[in-house]
Amino acid sequence: RATWLNRLGAEWRNDLQIGRTDRLRTEWYQPLHTPQRWFVAGHAGGERSPFELFTDAGVRAVRFRLENSGFGGDLGLNLGDSGQLRLGVRRGRVRLQNDTSLLPPGLFEADANTAALVLRLKLDTLDNVRFPRSGYSLDAQVVQSQPSWGASDDYRKLSATYRTAVGFGRHALEFAVQGVTASGGSLPTYETSFL
Repeated sequence: RATWLNRLGAEWRNDLQIGRTDRLRTEWYQPLHTPQRWFVAGHAGGERSPFELFTDAGVRAVRFRLENSGFGGDLGLNLGDSGQLRLGVRRGRVRLQNDTSLLPPGLFEADANTAALVLRLKLDTLDNVRFPRSGYSLDAQVVQSQPSWGASDDYRKLSATYRTAVGFGRHALEFAVQGVTASGGSLPTYETSFL
């Protein structure tokens, strides 16, 4: 993360993750005035994650890799030191690639274009990124797919993740809950949530 790249406090952040899910993301965060309450952000990235289908008996039938890449921009409002509200647009492409399956991925899911309007609220008062002992975080968003902008599917996705932590003595417990639902129809396979 590179900070204070201009007089208004611009930041350039790059994230790389390698493992079960591979991810590369870059974002330019630009405050619009000195108090840094309002900002714009441009971002791009890609992700490759396992995508597995199981039989009714719980046996894994196929394993693919779901590739999701795209770019977007946001207009945002900082809510004090612990929150952000963003309204943005996204464009991208989703592809299912073979991993260890004998069947071609095209039998299960066609490649898709994504284009959406996204409203996102993030609140975070956790006292530590990795091992919190107190506080909470909330990440809630509404994604409205836009076929008129080139999206392959028409849907509205509502999602939220809530985490909290409690410390006692030398120990701490962290609790989390996540929910995803569709409003006015069903979600395409690439937008579903996995346990």
